[in-house]
Amino acid sequence: MSKIIDNIQHIRSQKKRAAGRNPTDVRLTALFVENAKPLPGQIRTEYIDRVQPGLVLRVSATSQSYVFRWQDGKVRRRMVLDVRPDQAERLRPGDDDGLTLREARRMAKALRHKLDFIVGFDPTAPDENAKTFNWLAKQFIERHAKHEKRSWRDDEWMIEKHLPAKLLNTLVTEVRRGDVVVVLESIARSGAPRMADRVGGLVSSIWNWGIQSGSIETTNPATKLARYYANEGRDRYLTDDEIRAVWAKLPDIFEDEACQIMVKLLLLTGCRKNEIMGARKAELILDGNAPAFNIPRERVKNGEPHTVALAPPSAHLFRRALTLSSADHDAVFASARTGQPYSDKVLNKALTWAMAGKKRTHRQVDGRSVTIMVDCEPILAIEHFTLHDLRRTCATGMAALKIDERMISRALNHVTGAKSSITSQRYIKHQYEAERADAFAKWAAHVDRLVAAPAEECTQTNSM
Repeated sequence: MSKIIDNIQHIRSQKKRAAGRNPTDVRLTALFVENAKPLPGQIRTEYIDRVQPGLVLRVSATSQSYVFRWQDGKVRRRMVLDVRPDQAERLRPGDDDGLTLREARRMAKALRHKLDFIVGFDPTAPDENAKTFNWLAKQFIERHAKHEKRSWRDDEWMIEKHLPAKLLNTLVTEVRRGDVVVVLESIARSGAPRMADRVGGLVSSIWNWGIQSGSIETTNPATKLARYYANEGRDRYLTDDEIRAVWAKLPDIFEDEACQIMVKLLLLTGCRKNEIMGARKAELILDGNAPAFNIPRERVKNGEPHTVALAPPSAHLFRRALTLSSADHDAVFASARTGQPYSDKVLNKALTWAMAGKKRTHRQVDGRSVTIMVDCEPILAIEHFTLHDLRRTCATGMAALKIDERMISRALNHVTGAKSSITSQRYIKHQYEAERADAFAKWAAHVDRLVAAPAEECTQTNSM
């Protein structure tokens, strides 16, 4: 008798649970999957399978998909196991090309087992058969480069521009050293040996990161690659005569006064290109007796914020730049056409054309204006130099003025042996503001005398 009563109570309790059960909590069957529709008033409904934990059937008016859900700490995550395109023409359970309920349960069971027994397992990570070099490169950009490299956009561009689809779509376990060398040789033969070295270094960095991060288990096929460009380091700097010539010809080289100011500031401050071209108005202190340019760590090569003491000529140039800049932009040097900071390529290209005797002109071809390059008399009759050579010119000029090398290093924000010592890092907190300001003032005064002096006097100075 008691057994009968127990059975009746069990049946009643089941009915009560069924009455209060979530309508999306169901036992999936092939027939249910085939006829499943969203609940009334819902655009999409997720039916939770009672049989296999984590398996969900997601249903909308036009599509169905199997989804696997799991808990990652406090975050609920999910991944699609199978997508069915249109409900009217969707793949029925059991179709050869579709994922059946049985297969979905098997996949969900395998994933659940790995989550329970493998520490750090991520169901969304591809298996070894899906890890192509393209996948690894994207992981490198998203997980490393975007957080650690200011030049991550250059890396992304090189991957898209110079790495062929054949290499990108090859499994990382199948990429051989010869595959990488073929790509680099092709880039070098196209007349870009320096770019070939850069691409080779990037490929090697991607592989090293993949190995160190545990994303791949293979050796690096791009280690110790041959160099295609014999880069022995540049030693170009401008003499006093050349400084005077460049300063005088800047209005002829650049129609935009902002470009002229940037070149002058690069020479006077010894800053890097991106530091001057990316200058923001909030970084300038031009009032008072100690004008300064505060460069944040985001735009400094060594990641250390840097303050440049502005000598009177430099402060004057920045004030002039502010009067030329638009009030709508926080950038000191913003292109009137794009509203964005200038590119160093624009300035370097104009300097190269001025020294090589090239200029752009417009001609009418088939009724339309076409821009072409034509030969002309060189505006600057000096040996070729780049914007970065102005930084070397500043350092060399300071040394010629008997400024202590340690102060030159600090003025240029270089990490030297002295600055990296324990004494300097932990104990010496003096920032040498006065000494650095004095170095910039002496150099600016020297340049001011050069550009104001007659050519004969400047030549005599060079010969001393």
